[in-house]
Amino acid sequence: MRHITTFILLIFFSITVKSQLIIDNGAFFNDSEKSELSNRLQNIKGNSSVEILIFTTMDLGGKTPLDYGEDLSLRYPTGKKGLNNGITILLSKNDSRLQILNGYGLEWIITDNQSRQIIDQMLPYFKKGEFYNGVNKAIDLINAKVIDVDWKSYKPDKLSNIENGKIFKIQHSNTTGDTKYKYAIDTDPQFSDDFKIKLTLDGNDFNLYYSKHMNDLISKILTKDKISVYFRLSDFNSKRLELIGIE
Repeated sequence: MRHITTFILLIFFSITVKSQLIIDNGAFFNDSEKSELSNRLQNIKGNSSVEILIFTTMDLGGKTPLDYGEDLSLRYPTGKKGLNNGITILLSKNDSRLQILNGYGLEWIITDNQSRQIIDQMLPYFKKGEFYNGVNKAIDLINAKVIDVDWKSYKPDKLSNIENGKIFKIQHSNTTGDTKYKYAIDTDPQFSDDFKIKLTLDGNDFNLYYSKHMNDLISKILTKDKISVYFRLSDFNSKRLELIGIE
């Protein structure tokens, strides 16, 4: 996901964006293309709650893709708060670099490898200067991943196998006093069995798994009182939860 090559497709930490879904400062698209892209993005947002922002620029102003992306995510946050299911596609005309960052809520749905596969299918269009077609291809692939996900958050009153795949929201405070956790580094895999903490729900201990990009979320879960934690129940039998976000 933190991969650099020709152009930039950037998927950010996600919260609600209330502005337009396409900002073409780099003049990549004509008016008709912008209108068609905007309509597609609005449809995806309406059908899934996933927000995709297309942002283009002439250059990164001397910043690395990561630094530029972090600044941009503060100015144009995307996705639904807590669910972190926003996506920003960022194109830089003069820098010829590419990077993908998933919103926390999308880490489990669009992995690093799958993000690279999306890029691989965009690049042939970019190399021919067909930016509209390349972005449209990315939207197709992203939509196929997110459209069937139930993005509603539930209360975990009674968990069982029939709730596998659902997203839940709980109020949480760390009552164990344990603030230690496995700190992931860039060389670690995206997901590892080492990256987990315990949550007790309905009298049962569950493992809450997180990715190497979620260290800040885990730190807050273990040190702050009365926060909301969003997670996906991926396997009730193995007591496996997947961290989505906090608020």
